[in-house]
Amino acid sequence: MREFAGRVQDYSGLDSLAKTEKLIALVFHLLSARLTIKEGGDLASQLPKELKMLWERVRVKDVDVVKLSREEFIDKVMQELGFDDREKAKKAVKAVFYAIKSQVSEGEIKDVEAQLPADLKQMWGEA
Repeated sequence: MREFAGRVQDYSGLDSLAKTEKLIALVFHLLSARLTIKEGGDLASQLPKELKMLWERVRVKDVDVVKLSREEFIDKVMQELGFDDREKAKKAVKAVFYAIKSQVSEGEIKDVEAQLPADLKQMWGEA
């Protein structure tokens, strides 16, 4: 988890590890909401143990898919973490996406991408 959080913090430019860890948990939660339960489980299965445990703790469990656009995703990050700049929030989300992608197979990256709406898919691809 420390290496993962360090990577996210470096790329996002966040100034504290605590805020970085909160960001990671929130992006995991929002991404899990956007994926089917099966796909979320497939993604989590490829994460290291501590990240898998975090995913399981914060994932959305009561619905199969919550339709979130990129703007809604970023708005939630801005609101929860107190960002006042949309571009900083977007960069922070992309930092978590990048770190996730560094932990899973190319096939899993494509499977996640296939479930995202076009605007969120673009951000996933840019990460």
